Amino acid sequence: MSEKYQGDKKYNVYDRIFKENAESIFIPLIESSFGLSVSSYQQLPTKISRTVEREMDLLYKVTFTDGPPILLHIEFQTKRDRQMLYRMAEYHGLALRKYQMPIRHIVIFLGEGQFNVNRVLSADEIFSSYDVLNISELKVEQLIQSKTPEMIILALLADFDRGKPELVLAAIIRRLKAVCQSPAELSKFVTQLTFLSRLRNLELQISKSINKMSLGINVEEDGLYLKGLQTGREELAHQRDKWVKSFLSEGILTEQQIADHFDLPLEYVRNLRSNT
Repeated sequence: MSEKYQGDKKYNVYDRIFKENAESIFIPLIESSFGLSVSSYQQLPTKISRTVEREMDLLYKVTFTDGPPILLHIEFQTKRDRQMLYRMAEYHGLALRKYQMPIRHIVIFLGEGQFNVNRVLSADEIFSSYDVLNISELKVEQLIQSKTPEMIILALLADFDRGKPELVLAAIIRRLKAVCQSPAELSKFVTQLTFLSRLRNLELQISKSINKMSLGINVEEDGLYLKGLQTGREELAHQRDKWVKSFLSEGILTEQQIADHFDLPLEYVRNLRSNT
């Protein structure tokens, strides 16, 4: 999945699938993979605003006669700021990402008396590393046997013989049909599965599997599927158009960026905007 930057207004369609399914799949996977036991959790806002007050006072690249260059960050303070330590930690992260160099931080206190505020992060506040949960290393059998649809479709990205994807896709779809509570729920997760197939270049194979799957559905009764491959394509197009309209209304991407991302004619995107 490609990196996105808020300033460039890039957005990834896969993010929406994973964010929507996160609590059903990633909390349990993180617990089992890293030996954690979560008793409760609360989702917090992911956007963290930065104001002009977060502009550094001075930042230098300093070269020494007997060592490698570093960044020297200087802040001027006239008052004792109890949040100073966390402000400096924020500065550190921003500067480190941009310049990728060692940083020395110095506060020059211009007030009276001692600058008696905390200057050292505790051990559990210091960022030093991160863990990786590699979905492609998970065993596909474990995911397919789950009773959670969100977990089952993740099997498409897991560890299996890439020479025979049709077998895995068929198993995923059979399992989805077994655990989904309604045709609408099945349609939702088959659509998500179709989008995820792009991450493994399995679009053709998933279309064939959807075609076979439709043979086991009472078309007259549920009204959600037409026979064969056309059903999957129509459902996929419907979901795609919903996301395009959402992107247009949120102003996340330009019309041209949306057209490029979804491989659509620009005029088609403009027509969707006019019909929104």
